[in-house]
Amino acid sequence: PNKGLPGLQGEPVAAGGWIVAEPLLARLFGARFADAGWTLRWLLLASVAIHVGSRYGNLLFARREHRPYLLTIALGMSTNLVLSLLWIPRYGAAGTALATAIGASAASLCAAIALHRSL
Repeated sequence: PNKGLPGLQGEPVAAGGWIVAEPLLARLFGARFADAGWTLRWLLLASVAIHVGSRYGNLLFARREHRPYLLTIALGMSTNLVLSLLWIPRYGAAGTALATAIGASAASLCAAIALHRSL
């Protein structure tokens, strides 16, 4: 375990996955899945945003800052929902994966700002 930088264990995996998305999917699931590379990339970005944002959200919750905590979750969810509804018809799974990454990033940023303001 990485004791020097807790919370940074998943980021190198996401970065590596971003680089090798198409060949990895083709190798694991066959050539017909190679086109899902951008879907995987956006979901890897979302996983990093969720991981980072959960740290801020947990701290908000522990400090009994429940309103800002719930507002950040609502922002991320509504951003994801609206963008998914707009992008699924045109971009399919990659569109909803990008919407998830943007929603998670927005929630993480708002949680960080809310935590900073409460300190």
